[in-house]
Amino acid sequence: MRLPTRTLAAALLIALAVAGLYATRLAFSPVYLIHDELQFALQAQAIATTGHDLDGQLMPVYFPEKGFPAGRDPLPIYATAIGLLVLPFSEASARLPTAMVGVVDVVLIFFLSRRLFGSDWMGVLGAVFLALTPGHFMRSRLVL
Repeated sequence: MRLPTRTLAAALLIALAVAGLYATRLAFSPVYLIHDELQFALQAQAIATTGHDLDGQLMPVYFPEKGFPAGRDPLPIYATAIGLLVLPFSEASARLPTAMVGVVDVVLIFFLSRRLFGSDWMGVLGAVFLALTPGHFMRSRLVL
């Protein structure tokens, strides 16, 4: 099934608007990296620079640490590591991949709402509702 140009344009506009909202001032809000964010960022920095995690393992599947032997989820760490290959290490560059996942969430809700209700406008409304949900916005700014 081929989507109309109008629908693709709406999805692109939603993505750009939400990216502008979600990626703004990542270094300043929240004010500092919390413990878990810092652990993700340090692991990502180690992967980006050496290919090894902080324990010296080459490209591990999970990232265990003291008090949390099950390990951290590898996807945000590897996504952040990819970003750190081109961006300098900072709070903003550590949070940017997570913010972009939030943007993708909103675009997916646009397509889901559009399909469910049969209207581009309902898709836009669903996307706006998710984009402006405080919990989604806050979780999209934290590397968790």
